[in-house]
Amino acid sequence: MTSPTARSNPASDTSETTTTTTTNGDREPSYHSFIPVPSQWASPITIGNSFDNSLTPNGTTISRHHCLSSIEKEGGRILSIGLVYLEMTGEEVVYAGTDSRSVRIWKLPCFTEFGKLKSGSKSVDSMVVSSQHGLVFTAHSDRKIRVWTSSPANSRRGTLPSLKDSFMESLVNQSAKISILRSIKTGTLPQSPSSPTMPSVYRDDIKKSRHSGFITSMAYDPMNNLLYSGSKDHTIKVWNIGGMKIVKTIQAHSAGVNSVVVGPDGLVCSGSDDRTIKIWQMNNLTEGGSNTTHSVMFFSLKEHRSTPKSLVVGGEGRAEEYILYAGCSDGYLHFWKLGLRHLMEYMGFVRAHNDPILCLAAVGKLVVTGSVDGGVRVWCRTRDGHRCIAILEGHVGPVKAVAVRLDRDSDGCMVYSGGCDGFLKQWWVSTGLSASGAGGNRSDAVSGNGAGCWHRYRD
Repeated sequence: MTSPTARSNPASDTSETTTTTTTNGDREPSYHSFIPVPSQWASPITIGNSFDNSLTPNGTTISRHHCLSSIEKEGGRILSIGLVYLEMTGEEVVYAGTDSRSVRIWKLPCFTEFGKLKSGSKSVDSMVVSSQHGLVFTAHSDRKIRVWTSSPANSRRGTLPSLKDSFMESLVNQSAKISILRSIKTGTLPQSPSSPTMPSVYRDDIKKSRHSGFITSMAYDPMNNLLYSGSKDHTIKVWNIGGMKIVKTIQAHSAGVNSVVVGPDGLVCSGSDDRTIKIWQMNNLTEGGSNTTHSVMFFSLKEHRSTPKSLVVGGEGRAEEYILYAGCSDGYLHFWKLGLRHLMEYMGFVRAHNDPILCLAAVGKLVVTGSVDGGVRVWCRTRDGHRCIAILEGHVGPVKAVAVRLDRDSDGCMVYSGGCDGFLKQWWVSTGLSASGAGGNRSDAVSGNGAGCWHRYRD
């Protein structure tokens, strides 16, 4: 695969290019830098308020967006949001993870609180909700994942890793430590941990089932019933939800993983503090399978001095073609088009915010960005690029989670945002597009939690 031409920093002249070389291989990632971007995609968009309102023929002003509800969580922060829309019953449910030990649950549209998911660990840093399987996944500060059933009742199904697995692992580690001590006494201790004579539990390809760093993001693959978790320990762990077992530990990056998403074709994308985005091909990741995985593509943002903080997948939801968005530490939103045969084409960027983008959500042609500056912005993808159609202001402090759903009763969408100010807000935004024109179904809802995990729910 031929690598595109490198592009300079977004803030600089986009016409400056340099040549690059290509790298191919089965296990090694193929390097892809950036291609020259057409001016209609590459030019940063000036943010203004001219599109906030529209004028009717008689000159009166009609607001194109407004806040419908604002719920405060006293003394705490909203760190993650899970959104489910049930078309058959017409009910919409919002889960909000906070820095306390519980997840609060509301029924919409009246924001009626009807339950909590309580755990023994503080801080629900990331969340994924799957209405298709009736499951809720919450990642906590103790580096464990709780699995809940959302239907018919909100109850705990289990913990990843389970208490049994943790106990067995501790026994194995204790046995390995005894073996190491004996080797030291006899003088047969290998010099390198990668030595074939080193006990297998200490080899590089054997890792603990629990993350050794905070879990920053999760993504659920309902087709294969697999959960992916990214962590500050540089790894991605793959969990089989059917057997509640760990399947694979991927040494993904050289720095902490900020976001993990799954595309409709099963490809897994990860963004890291090492300023790279990697695309992973997963094969036979089932309990008892061969557990093979390798990186098929590699994108570097080092030339842009930009760190991907959040990822999301948008587009029509087809496996043949979709858009990967990356919200970065410099406020830029980069995007790629993924096509047939896992080819990716860099499409450009927009200056979405002046501060880091912490969370993303996308459905159809719409993309929602949440930033450290406390702002939420809604973007619509057009033939000429991305147009900002709404600036939602109301949070005091960073916005940690956003969610979006196409409104079934109007040509607009519902946006949900949670911030460090403890407020969960519901916004209505007029897009001027019907549900079909927006490129999604009326039952499509997408959540972006914490560092940007996402999942598409379709009932």
